[in-house]
Amino acid sequence: MISRETGKERWHKQGNESTSAEDMTKGGRAWLSIEDKLYASLADVLARTPALRALLRTDPPRAYFASVALAVLEVATCALTPDGAVVGVLGRELTLKECPVALRPLMLELGGIARLAREVEEADTEEAMRRAQAGEDIPPPRMERVRAMLQEGVGHDMDVHADGGGGEDEKRGGARGGVCEPHQ
Repeated sequence: MISRETGKERWHKQGNESTSAEDMTKGGRAWLSIEDKLYASLADVLARTPALRALLRTDPPRAYFASVALAVLEVATCALTPDGAVVGVLGRELTLKECPVALRPLMLELGGIARLAREVEEADTEEAMRRAQAGEDIPPPRMERVRAMLQEGVGHDMDVHADGGGGEDEKRGGARGGVCEPHQ
């Protein structure tokens, strides 16, 4: 079972001191490595997802949230090593030990997201194999659905009604009306 406590809660539970801005400035190079990786992932998400760029014009707060959430998901699933280090933009690994105290809860959260995403992907693969052997339809992987929800909104798959017509958002040209490219 996956623990639902946050990285900060785990950090303090382990008896660590509180975090401060001073702690963060001591690890300036480490912070820049994390910051560079997150900004690079944010740029990648925006470059690969035209619907988010369009959403910036029509619903900026939702576009910002979706973009940042997808960037964090990308870093957690693509840039973390099995031992929890973040592989930076230039390929340098930043370990939890090298990380400023103030950023360790963030690193722990990225690790938690990565673990959960791996568990979900493994369970989906097993379920897809079971369904394929039984001759059943295979639903889209849950991580693909998470990305779609972040890009298009929670009810994105309910916008098409039984008569084939689009929902109100589609008629307005709103956030859920367009088709997004899947996040690769």
